[in-house]
Amino acid sequence: MQKILELGRVLRPHGVRGVLKAENWCGDELFACWPDKVVINGRRYTTKNVAKHQNNLLLTLEEVTSADDAEKLRGAVITCGREDVELPEGRVLFSDLYGFSVYDERLEKSIGVLQTTEENAVQVILCVTGDNGTVYIPAVDPFLKKIDLKNGAVVVRTIEGMLPDED
Repeated sequence: MQKILELGRVLRPHGVRGVLKAENWCGDELFACWPDKVVINGRRYTTKNVAKHQNNLLLTLEEVTSADDAEKLRGAVITCGREDVELPEGRVLFSDLYGFSVYDERLEKSIGVLQTTEENAVQVILCVTGDNGTVYIPAVDPFLKKIDLKNGAVVVRTIEGMLPDED
């Protein structure tokens, strides 16, 4: 089954030439390698240009040439297939790691499986589900130590009191 990435949502037309103003759901890393093809309302479009605009995106698609065309896409989610995104060497998307085992260096054992991630104003948070519920671990140094793609593992180092059974 193909993995689908949600890149953003069309807010409204921007100008009269069919440019779309859209929410950016993909952050800076994915913005830097925006795909050549996107899907909106089940139709495939060719990316002509994408630019940052305040906290949003301005997206120009070859097939959308007027404000009327753009208006028809208002509110639609912009997606692409994971295989359409080419990341620079050594980079991964957090969604590629979902289902990976999470190993704690401090405890020297697996503490669960990476289920999803959440973002706050400062950082990405790993949501790890294990025997004692869900643990939230910042995806920054000194907590995130290593991503082992070959073995399907994320290595972290928790601090005392971070895990539910350490109250």
